[in-house]
Amino acid sequence: MALADRLNQIVSEQNISKTEFARRLGITVNYVYILTGNSRPDTEQNKTISPSLAKLIALEFGYDADWILHGDSTENKLGTHTTEHYLPTEDNAVVAVYDAKEHRLRLSNLRRCSLY
Repeated sequence: MALADRLNQIVSEQNISKTEFARRLGITVNYVYILTGNSRPDTEQNKTISPSLAKLIALEFGYDADWILHGDSTENKLGTHTTEHYLPTEDNAVVAVYDAKEHRLRLSNLRRCSLY
């Protein structure tokens, strides 16, 4: 799957427009259309994005940054397991659950329990 296909999948699954996608990332709509279309088919220009943009997309929309950058080749490394990360805050803990099969990150709030 090409980068354009992965980005179009994210836009489609989020049920948003490419304009909204661009707005939420702070990039131009024109750049989104270049990345998600078939512009410049005979060159490698705009066939990749920076790791920092991939991380921004991952955080904003709940996808894996490696999958955004490299596609299905990351499935072999990640398998089909879920991974949970606990991110403590002052009153709650946020649980980030990454599902490698679906390339999705789900966030949940948990009430912090005291051991005292």
